[in-house]
Parts: sequence; structure tokens; C-alpha cells
Amino acid sequence: MFNLLEKMYSQMQEMKENMATKDDLVKINQSILRLENKMDTNHKALYDGYK
Repeated sequence: MFNLLEKMYSQMQEMKENMATKDDLVKINQSILRLENKMDTNHKALYDGYK
């Protein structure tokens, strides 16, 4: 019984680590999107004088 509990605990710890990694990737992707949106609006402002 103890071996089974120990195995379940180790599997849960691995799952927890994987979930943290996925959350980090989501945060990174959101940061990249924010930067792209800022660059897009600033890039358009550069060409306002040429219109």
C-alpha cells in the first residue's frame, strides 16, 4: 500500500511541474502578443508624417 501511495505522489509531483511549465509558456506568449501590439501601433505612428 505504501509503495502505491509513493508512486501516486511522485506522479502528482511530475504533473504539477508540467502544469507550471505550461503556465509559464502562456505568460510568455501573452507578453509577446502585447509587445507585437505595441510595435504595430508605434510602427503606424512612424508613417503618419508621410501621409
